Amino acid sequence: MTTNSRPARPARLALADGTIFEGIFVAGQRDGEGTLTLPDARRFRSVWKEGREVVREPLDVLIQAVIQ
Repeated sequence: MTTNSRPARPARLALADGTIFEGIFVAGQRDGEGTLTLPDARRFRSVWKEGREVVREPLDVLIQAVIQ
């Protein structure tokens, strides 16, 4: 699969604050669908376009309801 004539590659990005994105990267930027895990362990389906997040949907709705 290619986007903008560059290959799309799965990768994992771990930030210093504990945020983790596992998904598709193109030209070193998040670009496509992946999983975003925040430092407080909440998880989201996340969609990115050219390095900008365009969709974020919770993955752990049932777990969040039990915790709250």
